[in-house]
Amino acid sequence: MNRSILVTGGTGFVGKNLCIHLQNQGYNLFLLIQDYEIDKIKEKKQNGIRWEELIKKEEVKDIYGNKIKNIDTVIHLASYGVNNLDDDFDKMIDVNINLTLKLIKSLKKINCRKIIFTGSCFEYKYKAGKLTEEDVLNNNTGYSTTKSSGILLADYLARSLGIKTITLRLFNIFGDFEKENRLLPSIFKNESNFIPFSGGEQIRDFLYIKDIVLAYEKILEKDILDGEIYNVCSGKGISIKDFVLIAAKVSKIPLEYLKFGEYEYRQGEPMCIVGDNEKFCQKFEWKPSFSLEEGIKRMYENISR
Repeated sequence: MNRSILVTGGTGFVGKNLCIHLQNQGYNLFLLIQDYEIDKIKEKKQNGIRWEELIKKEEVKDIYGNKIKNIDTVIHLASYGVNNLDDDFDKMIDVNINLTLKLIKSLKKINCRKIIFTGSCFEYKYKAGKLTEEDVLNNNTGYSTTKSSGILLADYLARSLGIKTITLRLFNIFGDFEKENRLLPSIFKNESNFIPFSGGEQIRDFLYIKDIVLAYEKILEKDILDGEIYNVCSGKGISIKDFVLIAAKVSKIPLEYLKFGEYEYRQGEPMCIVGDNEKFCQKFEWKPSFSLEEGIKRMYENISR
């Protein structure tokens, strides 16, 4: 496999999983990184390009000093604000909009004409039924507003420059390399006999990270960047309580340790987020390969090593 792929956000949750898989599949992989990440990337024997190098230099070199001549496709994962604690609105604008536009403008330097944008289910205005790609977008949070605005602007700019695009909107993902404060890691690493939750009645569309990785690989394999937006999700809803009960079964946590109703629901928290994945499934001949229990078991086994 000689195709060169550049991944932004490659040190994050989705990015780490994706980069490991693409490397194992033989892609020539580059991560777009900040200066403080260089040593860590080199320790992992990976390659990268500095953001400042790509945006400000006319001749772009990797972190080892080699000139970058051709990148086949960029996978854009970098974003800010999906975590509720990341609430710096100016930074949301800078990362989700301005940095994305600078990235598009810089692609000609590396002879790249294809980019995969990564969106989120949080861009939608929530409703009781399944969310489709045609549904209304949500401007109730800084993250959702800057994320959807950034992709729309970048997609317009890219098309005006002759760059092919495609956008994936991801839903609730779980798996290896999640931060410890997220739902499953916080359960698996809890050493007490009191694990508090909200009521757990929220319905979510969970998908194991390996299925997300395979969705990106499908796009690379089929080389289809048609300017469309696609939901990538399981298409099935499950309550957070039932999801937690599966995790407790897998990790053998006594059910009496689980204390539902200890926390109030967050203000404005949507009670149902489920996606319709039919469009992506039909176009790319993709479907989820892992059940929730299989994915949770794999994640638990990796955390327990």
